[in-house]
Amino acid sequence: MIVLALALLAQVRVEKVERVAVDVPRPLSWAPLAITLRSVEGFKGDLKIRSRFGFTVVKRVDVPRDGFVRELVPALDPDSVEIGGASVTVPRPGGRADLAVAVDARLPYADQLVSGPRVRYSKVAHGDLRKLLEDGMMDGVDLLLLSDAAGLDVGAAAAWVVAPALADAERAVAAARRAPQVEAVDGPIWELAPEGGWVPAKRSTGVLFAAAYAFGAFALLAIGARRGPRTFCAAAAVAVLAGAGAYAGLFPRGQVWVEEIAVDVAGTERRIWFVGAATPAETAVSFPRLAKPVFRDASGAERPFALRVEGRGCAVEALALGPGARACFASMAAAPASDLRGPEAPVSDPLRGAFERFFGGRAPALVRESAVISDVTAVGLADARRRARLRLP
Repeated sequence: MIVLALALLAQVRVEKVERVAVDVPRPLSWAPLAITLRSVEGFKGDLKIRSRFGFTVVKRVDVPRDGFVRELVPALDPDSVEIGGASVTVPRPGGRADLAVAVDARLPYADQLVSGPRVRYSKVAHGDLRKLLEDGMMDGVDLLLLSDAAGLDVGAAAAWVVAPALADAERAVAAARRAPQVEAVDGPIWELAPEGGWVPAKRSTGVLFAAAYAFGAFALLAIGARRGPRTFCAAAAVAVLAGAGAYAGLFPRGQVWVEEIAVDVAGTERRIWFVGAATPAETAVSFPRLAKPVFRDASGAERPFALRVEGRGCAVEALALGPGARACFASMAAAPASDLRGPEAPVSDPLRGAFERFFGGRAPALVRESAVISDVTAVGLADARRRARLRLP
C-alpha cells in the first residue's frame, strides 16, 4: 500500500497555485485560481478545490508525459487544492482593498498601476481574460480595464471600460464602486425559494385534488354505508385506490424539480435556479453555465457535494434534497437576453426587493412567467420551469 501511494503521488504534482483577477478577500464571490500541474509519467484524473463552504469544485485534467498543464478553475473561498493524493494550501489574497480591478496585460501602463487601500489591481493575460469572461468567473471583479473589447464576452463583467491611456483608467477607477451581484450567502434571493414538499408546478393541482378527493371520498363512503357492508367495503376500496394513485402521480419518491428566475441586465442574462425534491433524494444536476452555490447562511452546505466543471457548463453531483433541504445556484456568465414579445406587467414586491440591486433604482418589468426550460437536467427530474423573467423595458 505504501509503495502504491508513493507511485500515485509521483504521477503528478502541483507546481504553482495563483489567484487570478481577484486578489482581495472576496469569500462570497468566485476567486479564480490558475493551477499549474506537472507530471513525469503522465496523469489523468480529477483536480479538486475544496471550499470552506463545504463543497468541492472538480475538474478532469489530462497532464501529458514529461509535460505540464495550466488550468483556470473557479473557486469559492478556497482552502486547498488536491490531486492524485497530494494536497496544497491555497495562498491567501495579496492584500485588502475596497475594489478589485482587473487589468488587461496588453495595456502599456499595466505595470505602472499601484495598489492601495481603496483599489487592488490584478494584471491578467488576454487569454486568461477570455476564459474567465466566457465561463462567468468574474463576479468578484468590480472593474475591468481593457485594451480592446473585441472578441471578449464583456457582458459577464459587472463594469468594464476600454482605457487605452493611463488617464482613462484613472477616471474609470475614480468612478468605480462595488459591483451588484448574487453572493454565496444571499438572504433576499432565498426569500423567493418555494416552500414545502410540493413540486411547484403540481401545487395547485394537488390542492384542488385534495379538496375534491376529501368531498368525493366522504360522499362515496356515506352512500356505501347506507347500502350495506359490501357496498361500503367496495366504496372504501375505491377511495383508497384513488388516493394511492393520486399520491403516486403528485408525490412520487425521488421526484426532483427545478425553478428558475431570469434577470436581463444591460442586454445580458443572469439566471438563478432553485432545486428541490418532494421526498428525500440524492441527485445530480447539470447546468448550461457555471453555477455558483448560494446558501441561506455562512454555515454553507449541510451535506458535502461536488461541482464538476465541464466546459462552459457544470454538473452538481451528490446533491442531497428533500422538502426541508432545497438548493440554490446562480449563473453570472454572459448570455444574450432573450427577445421576448408579449404583454409586460409590474414586478411583484418580493421579486423587486430581491433583484433591485441590479436595476439601479429603475423599474423592471415582468415579461414572462411559468415557461418550461430544457437546458437544465437532473436525475429524477419531474419538472423544470421558469418562474419569472425580469428585464428593464
